[in-house]
Amino acid sequence: VENEDEIKVDYETKTEEKLPIVRIPFGVSLAKIAGKLVVDPSLIEEEAADAIITVGGFEENSKLFLCALQKAGSRGFTLEELNQAIEIALDVGRNLVNKFLKK
Repeated sequence: VENEDEIKVDYETKTEEKLPIVRIPFGVSLAKIAGKLVVDPSLIEEEAADAIITVGGFEENSKLFLCALQKAGSRGFTLEELNQAIEIALDVGRNLVNKFLKK
């Protein structure tokens, strides 16, 4: 609902109009445990991890884009481990998007 001074959201009126989905987002977490990368770690695996990284991305027009990284844990990743984690996360992300789209 709009008037000259403000825009107000009308939560009572429902419509059949849907928001367009342009990008399909995904997030994939990997834990580094004893030098190995574990995808989608459980709570126990997270507690045992030296470091955890979450890779965020999205799919648009059949292309994958990396848009976020978040690191947790007391230790770090080597450049090689980071590249491997991103590659794994993008593969897992593509599978998640395909399942969502039922390709």
